[in-house]
Amino acid sequence: MKLSKLQQSKEYEHTNKEFSELDKRLRRFWKDMYGKLLKSKQYEQSRRQNGV
Repeated sequence: MKLSKLQQSKEYEHTNKEFSELDKRLRRFWKDMYGKLLKSKQYEQSRRQNGV
């Protein structure tokens, strides 16, 4: 049996509002951290290419 996308997404909704807010904050935090790590990696790669 195949569930529709809507049914699947409803299964993962939080029932506790406080947990939902925490999850949103943590998602923003890790997205920001990932962006910073990518930026740092690109900076290091450009330094290596330039022989610094």
